[in-house]
Amino acid sequence: MYETSYDNGMDIESLCLRSLAVIEDIALWAAQQHARELSESIEEELKHIDGSFLAAMLDFTRSLERDIELLAKAGYNPNQPRVPAGSPNGGQWTGGGSVSTIRSPDIQVTLNHLRSHAKPKSQNECAKYVRRALNAGGFTVVNTEHAKDYGAKLAASGFRPVSIWDGILPSRLNQYGYLQDYVVTAGDVAVIQPYDGGNPSGHMTMYDGQHWLSDFRQRGIWPGPGYRNKKPSYIIYRYLNQ
Repeated sequence: MYETSYDNGMDIESLCLRSLAVIEDIALWAAQQHARELSESIEEELKHIDGSFLAAMLDFTRSLERDIELLAKAGYNPNQPRVPAGSPNGGQWTGGGSVSTIRSPDIQVTLNHLRSHAKPKSQNECAKYVRRALNAGGFTVVNTEHAKDYGAKLAASGFRPVSIWDGILPSRLNQYGYLQDYVVTAGDVAVIQPYDGGNPSGHMTMYDGQHWLSDFRQRGIWPGPGYRNKKPSYIIYRYLNQ
């Protein structure tokens, strides 16, 4: 059983960052061992902590558990040999004979696809447009029903959190909706949680170097006035190998 503890004297930012570190450790460990048992353990831990961000983290682990089950059914084997680093196609899976021809993900191809398909106005299909752009760039991002649940899908494709907004103290955000220590980078993907009275699916959007894009070109990270006013929690992910 994975165990952790919380210091009641920690401020909410430190608590959230510590919670994220725990979740990431659990996600890596769970890929080869007991995902369902870990999810139940995390749920019990989170009963003692308040905050919409932590609820989002629970959704993340549950979604990750479903992904692991799908990988197992598809015959995923983490011990399958890879091509040695430094070789052509280094790091890709190999069956021991011929090298896999699956191409490496290309974030620029993703961005070009997203730019060319984004509409002038929202189509209410933000997650579909971002997911299709990622898949066009060679990322394997599995479809899920709600935009707010794509964190685990991105993590499974090599993305990692680089900025976490817990939705509690809006004064900590700058005029662009970012935390003070975050530097926006082309290819960053924001998974935004829903707010009361808004779309229950939340939102997903990607930064192309100039604009945040989803199914349309946005004014900023927030896709509309409801999000700008409520400033719900979000996690921004970045592909580690770009």
